Amino acid sequence: MAATRRIEDKIRTLCQLAAHAEGKELETVVADLQITIHEYLRRMGNNMLAGVLKFPNVPEERRKP
Repeated sequence: MAATRRIEDKIRTLCQLAAHAEGKELETVVADLQITIHEYLRRMGNNMLAGVLKFPNVPEERRKP
């Protein structure tokens, strides 16, 4: 759960940065935000599949909380 919280915090931070960024900085922040959201959705999908299908071999998060 801690890994999910960290990625949600990163998404919030990037959204705040994007709201105030301009030009090249905005492009960079939006690209980082897109990558972070994609990772968040991948993790949520893995968690959903593990819960719904009771699939025991879904890879665990490699990061320590």
